[in-house]
Amino acid sequence: MVGFAKTLGGLMKQAHDIYFIPNTGDYKGQKYGFMLSQSNRIKSWTVNRLYKSAPSMIKERIEFGIAVRDKNVASSSAIELSIASKIIDQLEEITKAGDTDLVGLDGIQRKVRIDRTGFQTRPVTNEVGRNPEYEVHVICWSVYE
Repeated sequence: MVGFAKTLGGLMKQAHDIYFIPNTGDYKGQKYGFMLSQSNRIKSWTVNRLYKSAPSMIKERIEFGIAVRDKNVASSSAIELSIASKIIDQLEEITKAGDTDLVGLDGIQRKVRIDRTGFQTRPVTNEVGRNPEYEVHVICWSVYE
């Protein structure tokens, strides 16, 4: 699912900002790539290092918003909400796999668990008077290996 495009210099460039790779289950090894949403030209990606006493295995809280666009082009709200539903279906498949790697915007590969409290679809407004774009908000927890 993760695509790559060749740049003029002959180097390979990633077509997605982040991607998940399940390590177990029916989708083991399959890549699920997503573009991050933006607000005021800032990508929606936050990693907070946590301190938890043993026996907690949680290392970081990772929050991000997945852009809801068809081929990275803004469209009508009805179409975008349909796409959001498909993104949530993919995230639920990844969640069922359990042990999953996440390669984030920072290029670091982490073992993560997706927060099971659910996913939020919310509007992101970049300019007054424009139709809002949508994002699927996700929280993950990286774990110590």
